[in-house]
Amino acid sequence: MSRKLKVAKYVGAILIILMIVAAVIFGGKPSYVIAGVLVEDVNLIQKQEEITAKIKDFQDKKIQFTYNGKTVYISPSDIGVEMNLKETIDKIKKSNRIGFFMDPIYMPLENKFDQAKLSDFIKTEFKDDIREMQEARIVLNKGNFEITKEQEGSKLDEKQLTDDMKAKLNNALDAAVDLKFTKTPPTILAEDLSVNFERIKTALNKNIAVKYDKKSYPFYPKTFLDAVFFQKEYKLITEDVAAGQFVGSGIKIKLNPEFTKKSFTANIAQEIDKKASSVKIYKDKNDKVIVEGHGDVGEEVDQDKLIELLEIAMNENVQIVKIPIIETSPEVSISEDLQALGIKELIGTGHTSYYNSPKNRIYNIANGVAKFNGVLIKPDEVFSFNKTLGKVDETTGYLKELVIRPEGTVPEYGGGLCQVSSTMYRAAIYTGLPIVERSPHSYAVTYYSQIGGHGLDATIYPGVHDLKFKNDTGAYILVQSYTDSLEAYYKFYGTSDGRKVAMDGPYLGNYKDARKEEIVKTKDLAPGGKKMIEHAGKGFDAVWYRTMTYSSGLSTKETIFSQYRPTANRYTVGYTVEELAQQAAQNAQNGLPVKAGEFKD
Repeated sequence: MSRKLKVAKYVGAILIILMIVAAVIFGGKPSYVIAGVLVEDVNLIQKQEEITAKIKDFQDKKIQFTYNGKTVYISPSDIGVEMNLKETIDKIKKSNRIGFFMDPIYMPLENKFDQAKLSDFIKTEFKDDIREMQEARIVLNKGNFEITKEQEGSKLDEKQLTDDMKAKLNNALDAAVDLKFTKTPPTILAEDLSVNFERIKTALNKNIAVKYDKKSYPFYPKTFLDAVFFQKEYKLITEDVAAGQFVGSGIKIKLNPEFTKKSFTANIAQEIDKKASSVKIYKDKNDKVIVEGHGDVGEEVDQDKLIELLEIAMNENVQIVKIPIIETSPEVSISEDLQALGIKELIGTGHTSYYNSPKNRIYNIANGVAKFNGVLIKPDEVFSFNKTLGKVDETTGYLKELVIRPEGTVPEYGGGLCQVSSTMYRAAIYTGLPIVERSPHSYAVTYYSQIGGHGLDATIYPGVHDLKFKNDTGAYILVQSYTDSLEAYYKFYGTSDGRKVAMDGPYLGNYKDARKEEIVKTKDLAPGGKKMIEHAGKGFDAVWYRTMTYSSGLSTKETIFSQYRPTANRYTVGYTVEELAQQAAQNAQNGLPVKAGEFKD
């Protein structure tokens, strides 16, 4: 064995002996300090009694709390203070510590108190020191905008209060608790609003039209001042973003989302939101196509986005905000035999409304729409609306209603069917199909502008005007048509080839003043009777642009042009007895039948 190894063995042995001697002299259980009392043996009754007396003395006194020169007191029992020596000793015994302890261990008393009661007490006693931070704001006072001054916020530091109270109870200390209040400085000052006051007043005074289709919901910012607040905009004044400096560059008008939803956007959503509905399409045993359900797309107002758009409108002088909609696709179930024809998905929708229509017109529209439900359009077929519509008279279930004729707007069987053709025209347009034949009405009819505006109508009259379009999708198209609450729908199901349709319009111009009153004589009214058949209206041109983008990336743009003539307050007036007699005499002179009234207008 080497000498170095022998020395190491001797040194190790000496160290072991020294450790054993130290353990004998210094080893054992530690001493503790509990509530300021040194305890070398927790089993000593005398020490326990001394600590118990100190706890009782603490609980008999009131606890002090001070802030800003003010002191308040509360009895420990009022806030549920409990200090348990037995649990403290039991905890020490369970630890069973043995080792080298030069200093005693400070052991906190097991304790608890009602934090909520303590917090409420302090907030009540120091209520004058608690203030909500208030940014400078703008209010209306007797119809005039005024700036209210900002206020610094001050609130109790409840976490610090709890920590200080816990430390006090841990050691049964008599010292007062020094309260702490945190300050919250406002970021928007009256000075900031003063600089931007004129711009802000203009923004708050405006009327913003919030629109969805033809519905409009006015938003007056000044009536929602409780929701309005302001935010500073900052700009970077150094190139280094990480170490850059920012300076205020203006004031932005903002809306409190919670308040705005409750007072404005939720009301809009309640009116517009609707769930998606399913549709089931199949053939029955007679090979007839059956369409069950409407397959409506679900719509939900994106309220958060709408609030953002309202903020932009206020800050950037925008007059119209379009309501953002989140759409949910309907569940579509199509039988395998129809899918084999290419009927796989919804590829286009046409939608119009005809509110305020007379009852005969409403009846004729429902009757006409029903003729097209379940119709199949072959690939490459040029579809004719009139051919599918068929005969229009009393034998096919139509009633007399006003139609536009060269001689004026007159009652005729099927009045209102142009609503049906206009709705189908829109379905073809939005599906991206080529339009082969389409004629606008001679004058602007308000029914066709209720959704989307003027310029997307298609008049039909068997033998004169037809609506025709071509199915160039490469697969069959199935037509679903129905009415619902004075609204008409056409839905085309087929196979999408990836084409996308974007509509831009209407652009109105070239206005012409309404004409003077016009009288049309008729035998259909009693002598001297009078009935309005047209209302006066301006003439104008309407232009839409349809852009179609195909899966190949190719894009085409076409113009849809409609020219509407001006109209007059036009009346039909029954012939007087004298006029009928004169006409009969004239007929007699010309060798025509003399029966009064038997002639064409």
